[in-house]
Amino acid sequence: MSNSPVHTERAFEDVIEEHLLTHGGYLRGDNGGFSRELVFNPADLLAFLRDTQARAWKQLGGIHGPEVEKKFIFRLTRELDARGLLDCLRNGVVDYGVRFQLCHFAPVSTLNPETAALYAGNRLHVYRQLKYSQRHENTVDVVIAVNGLPVVTMELKNQ
Repeated sequence: MSNSPVHTERAFEDVIEEHLLTHGGYLRGDNGGFSRELVFNPADLLAFLRDTQARAWKQLGGIHGPEVEKKFIFRLTRELDARGLLDCLRNGVVDYGVRFQLCHFAPVSTLNPETAALYAGNRLHVYRQLKYSQRHENTVDVVIAVNGLPVVTMELKNQ
């Protein structure tokens, strides 16, 4: 296989990104907003929580006051370290007795418009050439994130 522009990693990344953006409902991820320290995008996650779980967010704000974002992120990182991303996505996170879902899964039917609206509230992003570590400048070719949390990484190779 030749190394023509059609067969480069970059061309493959372009095709994947274009398809997700135009046909998959994804948004282009903001590499600058992705925290290498946290290894997720806190702004995207917090916006998702405020938009889809406003009552719970207000309740937690009453507990933590103006440091609610900082304290929730601290709690979340401890939960991610202890339980892993998949368990936190499936079962949510509790902070001072207030439960948050980190994503909403597809409803089994369309009978409940509230669950459909929650599912539609998920924020799907595709990142390109994402730097993921504070220790080096290496990048992952493509990262797919739900609500700021990376769930798929792709390291693309040509022949």
